[in-house]
Amino acid sequence: MAAAEAFLVVWISIIWVTGMDCKHDHPVPTYFGKLHPNGTIVDARNPANKLRFSFPLKPITTQDSGAVLKVSPSLEIKNGAEVNVMWYGVTLPNKKDVVGLYCPPDAEPDLYLDYVNVSSIATYSKGYGEFGVRLWNLRKDCVFRYYRIGNYSMLVVQSNVVTFEGGVEIPLQGHLSLTGNPTEMRVMWVSGLMETSVVKYGTDLSAMSEVIMGNISKTYTAADMCNAPANDVNNFVDPGYIHDVLLTNLTPGTKYYYSYGSVKMMSPIQHFNTAPPVGSANRFTALVYGDMGISPIPRAYKTADYATEEANNGTAAFVFHNGDISYARGFAYIWEQWHAIIEPYATILPYMVGIGNHEQDHLKGGSKDPSGAPGEGFHPWWSGGWGYDSGGECGVPMYYRFHMPDNGNAVWWYSFDYGSIHFMMMSTEHNFTQGSRQYEWMEQDLKNVNHSLTPWVVIAGHRAMYTSQKLEGDYIISLGMQHAFESLLYKYKVDLAFWAHYHSYERTCPVYQRQCTPGAPVHIVVGTAGKELDLEDYFPVSWSLYQENDYGYGRLTQANRSALLWEWVENTTVWLSIFWATGIDCKHDHPVPTYFGKLHPNGTIVDARNPANKLRFSFPLKPITTQDSGAVLKVSPSSEIKNGAEVNVMWHGVTFPNKEDVVVLYCPPDAEPERYLDYVNVSTIATYPKGYGEFAVRLWNVRKDCVFRYFRIGNYSMLAVESNIVTFEGGAEMPLQGHLALTGNPTEMRVMWVSGFMETSFVKYGTDPSAMSEVIMGNISKTYTAADMCNAPANDVNNFVDPGYIHDVLLTNLTPGTRYYYSYGSKKMMSPIQHFYTAPPVGSANRFTALVYGDMGVSPIPRAYKTADYATEEANNGTAAFVIHNGDISYARGHAYIWEQWHAIIEPYATILPYMVGIGNHEQDHVKGGSKDPSGAPGEGFHPWWSGGWGHDSFGECGVPMYYRFHMPDNGNAVWWYSFDYGSIHFTMMSTEHNFTQGSRQYKWIEQDLKNVNRSLTPWVAIVGHRAMYSSQKEEVDYIVSLGMQHALDSLLYKYKVDLAFWAHYHSYERTCPVYQRQCTPGAPVHIVVGTAGKELDTEDYFPASWSLYHERDYGYGRLTQANRSALLWEWVQNTSGKVKDQVWLTK
Repeated sequence: MAAAEAFLVVWISIIWVTGMDCKHDHPVPTYFGKLHPNGTIVDARNPANKLRFSFPLKPITTQDSGAVLKVSPSLEIKNGAEVNVMWYGVTLPNKKDVVGLYCPPDAEPDLYLDYVNVSSIATYSKGYGEFGVRLWNLRKDCVFRYYRIGNYSMLVVQSNVVTFEGGVEIPLQGHLSLTGNPTEMRVMWVSGLMETSVVKYGTDLSAMSEVIMGNISKTYTAADMCNAPANDVNNFVDPGYIHDVLLTNLTPGTKYYYSYGSVKMMSPIQHFNTAPPVGSANRFTALVYGDMGISPIPRAYKTADYATEEANNGTAAFVFHNGDISYARGFAYIWEQWHAIIEPYATILPYMVGIGNHEQDHLKGGSKDPSGAPGEGFHPWWSGGWGYDSGGECGVPMYYRFHMPDNGNAVWWYSFDYGSIHFMMMSTEHNFTQGSRQYEWMEQDLKNVNHSLTPWVVIAGHRAMYTSQKLEGDYIISLGMQHAFESLLYKYKVDLAFWAHYHSYERTCPVYQRQCTPGAPVHIVVGTAGKELDLEDYFPVSWSLYQENDYGYGRLTQANRSALLWEWVENTTVWLSIFWATGIDCKHDHPVPTYFGKLHPNGTIVDARNPANKLRFSFPLKPITTQDSGAVLKVSPSSEIKNGAEVNVMWHGVTFPNKEDVVVLYCPPDAEPERYLDYVNVSTIATYPKGYGEFAVRLWNVRKDCVFRYFRIGNYSMLAVESNIVTFEGGAEMPLQGHLALTGNPTEMRVMWVSGFMETSFVKYGTDPSAMSEVIMGNISKTYTAADMCNAPANDVNNFVDPGYIHDVLLTNLTPGTRYYYSYGSKKMMSPIQHFYTAPPVGSANRFTALVYGDMGVSPIPRAYKTADYATEEANNGTAAFVIHNGDISYARGHAYIWEQWHAIIEPYATILPYMVGIGNHEQDHVKGGSKDPSGAPGEGFHPWWSGGWGHDSFGECGVPMYYRFHMPDNGNAVWWYSFDYGSIHFTMMSTEHNFTQGSRQYKWIEQDLKNVNRSLTPWVAIVGHRAMYSSQKEEVDYIVSLGMQHALDSLLYKYKVDLAFWAHYHSYERTCPVYQRQCTPGAPVHIVVGTAGKELDTEDYFPASWSLYHERDYGYGRLTQANRSALLWEWVQNTSGKVKDQVWLTK
């Protein structure tokens, strides 16, 4: 397992290398916050932005003796104040000259804090210039130096010394924190000296008589960090001494004034309010945000401005900053700057922090991680960019700079009560899976909540458990979090969950298991405090109610014990509406056509599942009345019509017609009113108000006669007239839905068909159509009922159509590579003569072509019917040998007439070409009735936590029609997984709807099957399944599924040298390079997605992936041609043009 996890760390990281948008990385600002000419931030990490000195430095020469470098103001400047830097008298200036900042003044040349290229100043070529920068008190004096040309090896001039107000003694970076006890408050600050800490405080500003003297002064060094750049002395800034004083025995809900520092220097007087008593119903507001950093208005500084205003106005009680704090990432001066930003309000409002990836994540030096995480910390296989995001800090600055409540694990996880709310902070950067130290703490903490005192429960963390923004790596992580502890939050009735990490805002409904669920937590992502925005679009999901790509912060207000108000404030303008409603566009769902294939006036398909499209009858029905005795309803032709033929339905003589009248189809003629197959609203016919009209529809032989009835007005309670009876050619005895199948033995062919009777099955065959002397009599005739299905709508008798008897006859002792003529049926009626070719001998080098496609269904030209037309043409021309249809076959989804219609579409070529099928989600997936699933899958089947939409996609069929209607080779598990050889190719069909993970029944079968391939006979190996292992199309849930498949199967396919992998599910076409672990790799499989046979297209755009070589959003089918034993040709044919749009040769 450890090896598997290591494998996933590698390949997930490749997402970011192959052109994906990696949101975890942002430029590290330089000390001065420099910008490129195009306005983008200069990245302090970029080696190109580093100065390189040659030693020893040359001394100041005579020619520069008159040069001046001056800083003003320079004495006792305030922390963060702006200074002006001016120089003049420099002879022979060069565009490579720089002015560098050094703190302390005697720092070595390469230990500069930042520099300015003089060439950025217009007047530099004249030997003078000036610029303004802000300086922060690092507990050291500073100086500027001008270095000249080349490798910055000559010092031209040094400035006057800059000193700071209070020097090393001034208490800076003050901030408060809660402890969970309303009688306490923690005060922390930094100074340059290890000295006794002093806090004076009281409720009277003029008489702060209470004094606490503390002795907790701590610090850390570069050597305490885990890795570079944090442990590089060139990036490190001595943090001074961090003072930590706990005030106790305070009065809850009370305003206190205080000052902090030392005997030598105290801070200005500030104030705070203690927390109210636990359980208090008093109103208060918490400010909530994440992902701040340091950035110009309207970003982090603007958030700080608003927070300072809220603090000064008394409208806020505390701050909840859930990770990604300063974004220092190993550049220590940023901690100094960030603390200066928040100090104006963090000295009024307790500042509660959580850990983010940019404070914690590391890949080396884990023994120095103060959190106690084992090894290099938490790196689950699905974590994507979980790695080096802290720049080597590994939580050290966070651990020393903040002190959170002591009931958990320091800054990593803790909880506290405030008013009527229990707040919990967790770490998404540490193991939160079941059984982990953190999970057990969280469960115990939630279990201990006293709901009589704190009826509200809020959890906060950094990475988001729910977000719909299109950032694929983090979206995968959200699914991992849901899998790990969503049930825990639901079980213990958590009300709100705050997250960040995404630099955007989003709010959900109360959501559980990706469904809006009363009583579940509302999830809020509020990573908008200042870092560069994530501007990606959003997946359309029903549980996401509002999103915004802008800067801002949140306010959680306890109005009383029974009401909370959540608001999100936009930094740039004003308040935002917080209520929004959206629908869901799920690619796994498509309208189910009605029997007639009706369309709405706008051309979209009428969905047979929609209750609004169902007829409702009132009983007893009124009989035909005298007023309708002259009405006529006539169908023509009506006798012995062919399967799928079009008929004309005409009526006249209807008195007082109404727009709600309908003409309804019944098969058989005596069916109860509600057991109809379909209907037509007469109002769709222009002449209906005159009592007459006509329409044309196609009818399929469901082994019963049919009739039309005209029902009148209201609840369709009055029968106006009934038509003549419609009969079908051959009636119930007609052998229909014929199709062939290979068995893996080239001396055999399987013949299957349907009729209305259980009778002895006959197949006559031979190599001469005029003398088919061979006769096989079979006794395998099987059927299924609505009761055999797992769930509705498939097991609803109103949707069910008796499938008749399915006949299955195996022809044996055939000659490989030979043309046979055959006819099938019974003693009463046989089919027309058709032909097939047996497979060539295994290992044959003869040319053949297989047609490959998925996701067909029933739909008009140029969709499924067009695919069938091309396939029929290929069959009749002898250019194709067999068909591989890899899932999503008919799209019946519980509406059985669609199976009848789909079989009629393929019959013209499926009676010539063996039709090899695989299972798709729309045939198999179910969430109820699993005991009836004929595949033998345990429970409700395969539902991995990362599967997203794996659920009810078969609408209760659970593989039953597939199991009865098709018979695939018997060397695996029926239609679910099997293999066969054809020519020089070994084909393996797998089920993506059944467990394929390591150790599963199917995985073991696949591995054994691949291991048994005789490469001397079949040098080529192709694997086939439904859901795609590789696709770059922006379908979020399915993209995640592809990663899970890669984790499970990528190494197996590479190990056994699989050449081709065919997939579908995406209704589009895509071809990759030979790809392994998301890298183009010689010897790896070429993956091809060909879900283009007919169902509505997926029109989403594509992620930029280097392994994706061609993609097309159009209808079509594939052709795999064995040219000889060493060459295969793959082609994809576009339906609309009939042209080959993509092709590639594979050679050995």
